[in-house]
Amino acid sequence: MILRVLALLLAALALSVPGYAKRDTGRDMCSGMSEREVLEGLYRQTDGHKWRSGADWMVLTDHCDWEGVDCDDAGRVTGLDLSGFGLTGALP
Repeated sequence: MILRVLALLLAALALSVPGYAKRDTGRDMCSGMSEREVLEGLYRQTDGHKWRSGADWMVLTDHCDWEGVDCDDAGRVTGLDLSGFGLTGALP
């Protein structure tokens, strides 16, 4: 539950940043990072190798196939549910 609220807050924060926009490439114009790179940072910063779930993270090529990640038909992340994964550490 906490992670769902956190994901919603992060999405709201990202949308509230002036100049925030996406290119068709899926890269954030402000940071220049792809959505996969952002998810990889989340994995590293929250001890992903110790998660109780999400063994397919960083293994499968397409981040849209990772457990807990929802994407639209264009391959853009639309949701993140990491409840029960056992995340630790600080969010990037």
